[in-house]
Amino acid sequence: MSPREARVIRNEALFREVNLRILDLEEGLLRLGEDEPLSLVCECAHTGCATPIAVDSATFKQVRDNPLRFLAAVGHEDLDSESVVERRASYLIVEKHST
Repeated sequence: MSPREARVIRNEALFREVNLRILDLEEGLLRLGEDEPLSLVCECAHTGCATPIAVDSATFKQVRDNPLRFLAAVGHEDLDSESVVERRASYLIVEKHST
């Protein structure tokens, strides 16, 4: 694995964990409904990216069910390593190519 690939994996995993913590806090403190938007951060591979995205909690949980899927801001997809599965107004659902 190249240093770049390792960095990409660490970055995506970090922001996935941040978003999971946000969901936990939102559900615990606000009794969030399934269709209410969560203020999350982009889970792209770009180092230092913290672009905010609004995703409803039902979609977020659905994306989390597939370990190859991530949420990314529009324009943050990396078509060399992932495919866009779904386009929404303010974010994308991307799926990593299996290796």
